[in-house]
Amino acid sequence: MRRIVLFLVTALAGVSCSPKVITNISTQLPPLSPKGTLIAVANNMSVMPEGAQYTGTLEVTDSGFSPECSYDQVVELAKRTALKKGGNFLNISHHKAPDAACPCHRIVASIYHIDG
Repeated sequence: MRRIVLFLVTALAGVSCSPKVITNISTQLPPLSPKGTLIAVANNMSVMPEGAQYTGTLEVTDSGFSPECSYDQVVELAKRTALKKGGNFLNISHHKAPDAACPCHRIVASIYHIDG
């Protein structure tokens, strides 16, 4: 019985309690350091800043066990993911607010790298 309880506790501890991030990267860039790197976020920009290099897309969705999924928390997770993929600019193209089916904010964004 103790083994079953220990197994369940271990299994539940391993379940991610943050939203799920799905990436589709078309240009591999080295990761950027989260310390000292400013990452800009825009909503539905149709014209990107000059020199912006498209890196790929990311989608932040509910994992089913996501207590930390306010809009600010979801954007912060997207920013950390973008840095890992070499991006320093996010253009959020879709945002779904929480509803009856999902208590979390969900976003889709394009990742860009801008020199300078």
